[in-house]
Amino acid sequence: MPETFDTWMGSQPQWLQSAAADLLASQKSPDEERITKFADLCLLEAAGSKVDFPAFPANAFDPASQGVQVRLKRIESVAGVNALDPTAKLDFAPADLAIVYGHNGTGKSGFAKLTKHAASSRVSSTLLTNVFTAEQPDTSADFVLERDGAETKVSWKATAGPLPEMKQLHVFDADVARFYVTEKAEASYEPRRLRFLTGLVDVCDRVRAELQRRKGNLVSALPAIPVAVKPTQAGTYVANLKPSLTADAVQLRLKRSATHDERVKSIQQALAAPDPATRTAQIDATLTTLKNLAEKVDAIALALADEQASTLLKTASAAQSLRKAAQAFASKTFDQAGLPGVGGEPWRLMWEAARTYSNTVAYPEHTFPYLEGDGLCPLCQQSFSQHARSRIISFEAFVRGEVEAQARAAEHLHQQLLEALPSIPKPDDWAAHFSQIPDCGPATEVFRSAATARVNALAAASGPASVPALDSSTIKTALEARRLTLQNERELLQSAQNEGERAKLEAELAELKALDWCSENLAALLSELNRLKQVAAVDAAAKLTNTAPLTKKKNELAEEELIGGYRNRFEKELVALGAQRLQVAPVEAGKLKGRITFSLAIVGAKKPAQPGQVLSEGEARVVALAAFLADVTVAGARTPFVFDDPVSSLDIEFEERVAERLVALSKTRQVIVFTHRLSLVTLLKEAAKKESTAAKQIESGKAVELKELSLRRLEGRIGLVTETNVLESRVDKALNDLIGRRLAEAKKRAEAGDVESYSAFMKGCCSDLRILTERTIEEELLGGVVLRFRRALVTKDKLTLLAKITVEDCALLDKLMTRLSSFEHSQPPELAAGLPKFDEVLADANALKSWVAAFRARTVPATKS
Repeated sequence: MPETFDTWMGSQPQWLQSAAADLLASQKSPDEERITKFADLCLLEAAGSKVDFPAFPANAFDPASQGVQVRLKRIESVAGVNALDPTAKLDFAPADLAIVYGHNGTGKSGFAKLTKHAASSRVSSTLLTNVFTAEQPDTSADFVLERDGAETKVSWKATAGPLPEMKQLHVFDADVARFYVTEKAEASYEPRRLRFLTGLVDVCDRVRAELQRRKGNLVSALPAIPVAVKPTQAGTYVANLKPSLTADAVQLRLKRSATHDERVKSIQQALAAPDPATRTAQIDATLTTLKNLAEKVDAIALALADEQASTLLKTASAAQSLRKAAQAFASKTFDQAGLPGVGGEPWRLMWEAARTYSNTVAYPEHTFPYLEGDGLCPLCQQSFSQHARSRIISFEAFVRGEVEAQARAAEHLHQQLLEALPSIPKPDDWAAHFSQIPDCGPATEVFRSAATARVNALAAASGPASVPALDSSTIKTALEARRLTLQNERELLQSAQNEGERAKLEAELAELKALDWCSENLAALLSELNRLKQVAAVDAAAKLTNTAPLTKKKNELAEEELIGGYRNRFEKELVALGAQRLQVAPVEAGKLKGRITFSLAIVGAKKPAQPGQVLSEGEARVVALAAFLADVTVAGARTPFVFDDPVSSLDIEFEERVAERLVALSKTRQVIVFTHRLSLVTLLKEAAKKESTAAKQIESGKAVELKELSLRRLEGRIGLVTETNVLESRVDKALNDLIGRRLAEAKKRAEAGDVESYSAFMKGCCSDLRILTERTIEEELLGGVVLRFRRALVTKDKLTLLAKITVEDCALLDKLMTRLSSFEHSQPPELAAGLPKFDEVLADANALKSWVAAFRARTVPATKS
């Protein structure tokens, strides 16, 4: 089943469906505010936002009516159009067929060109102002239109361009004729669906332009990437930011490490080092010092570790406990001693001193205490009494006893542990150790103070609660960091001496500095990322304004509705114009954005040739007229046609058929014809009369309403409409006007001595008098049996009237034609006539008037039996 227009429309982007619904409802091109709204909808759809888009109505293109009837009633208030007089105006109402007759130079083409420019004709020549006057008013005019009976006036100015209200008015003239025969012609009418798609193409183009305008406002504020940054990875990343990236991803990619600054400094120093060998030796010495200091710190930390501290505190506690036990045992053992403190620490020191003195000095060869013979007390230097010997023996037994031994052993172990505590240097000595590492100073002093406090607390053995903690992690971290820095610098110095490694360092430094630039401009980079996201959103929306689907659909519809139908219409128009023998046919010339173009080609030609090269001037004109009518009549619309001398080069056969076709057109729409050809005027009138006669035979028939206007040129004033039309008025009425008004005016000018004005005015009078004489011969003398430019002879009730003619009648009329022709036609210089004499012209006019009256009153002679 073929896809319907509604189904196809439903497959288009949602914003476009909304725009289509809006366009259908408003029936006019959207203003800028609506274009902005459509662009917003387009962006929302591209972003995937959930929006309730207005839907395109179903069955929007059911068979359309023929449309409103438009008529051009008047052209007035003309200014700055060729040499047209400011008072010049044309009133076409209420005619179906308006004929504007005038000689060359009376303003016909000026009115036609004015209409073409106001109606946006496809071929418009330059519309000049009056080149013979210094005053150059702005080109403008008022057009009074009637739309289905409602009258409206629209003002046109050349600077504002064509009037939308007149865009369906079509003008045919010599320029348009040449266009159809020699150029590719774009179809001027589009069926409703095609016209609607053309509007949508325009909306897409304007929405895309609006999106591009917004995109143009999204100007990058990112500073120019420095030359040194561009070749780096960071520079490349920044230069190629993608809208798909997130801000977090960009910040993570461009984030600097914690050691960034130190690394930059190290590389710079390595690359700039004047004496790498010396610096390397300095680093090695410093590394050795760092190693020694680290070992010292480790030793102190190990010696003062919680495990060692716990052991020391335990031995102190054990020694104290055992000593108390020994003292208690001594007190019980020596409760009869004369002096207190026996067994105590001072006493034990004294006893051990006595032992040492006895064993080394007094009695080195005897065991302490020496009590035999002449042995004396090593303390008092007295001989021992029996009681003294017993006491000495008991003292030694106590000292050598198990309780005392345990106490002494515990005290000895505690003393050993106290002696094993590290010796903490004084502040000045400690600072001297770390003098080569100034950046570690604070951490080292904190550690030294804490270690000193811990040693002192352990020596006091006052218990775990009173011993401060010692944290060596800070100083170890500082020392390790310094070691790594120096080790890294040493490696960098070595690499800097190698050509390949140096290049790597330089590249790394450039990369690090690029990150510095990125960090400094991070806000601008994130702003640029956001801009890129907005640009991407606009680009995505712009893709939804692609007119290719619209163009494709329009071409499909055009193939169906326009191209095929145009060929048939062209052939029918050729037949209607009597030119079916001409071997010419339209061919498609191309398609662009849904615009259909065609051109005319010679059929059956054996070699390439353009129609304009083969056809005569008259044939080319009638072919162009057929192409024009086939093009613009497809609409079925009821809008005006304007023809400016449509048959200036045609023979009588073509001219007659053209007149009939124009009259036929006037039955469905207004037709306005500008011409200087009396033959065409006559043929149009006869064809209109024939149509009107035929219409009377039909119950619902409507006669073609005809109106004739005559343009005149008066003393440089162009485009004036005469009050009495010598072509339309009755002969006697026109003669009365000529004698009573126009010749009277001529006499005034003659009496005023205005020769130039009189001459121009009188030549006009003579021209009209000659036309009236010609009409008198046709209509009065010959009774209308034969009329110029009319093919038919009318004899019914007319032939007997010819019997009234006398030789005198022929002589009078021949005399008038001869004299008036001398004023009307150009004469050789040697035979040039002088100015028309007023009295002679007046006498001729009165003579013609009198003859008409007498001839009408004359009876037909009786028939001889």
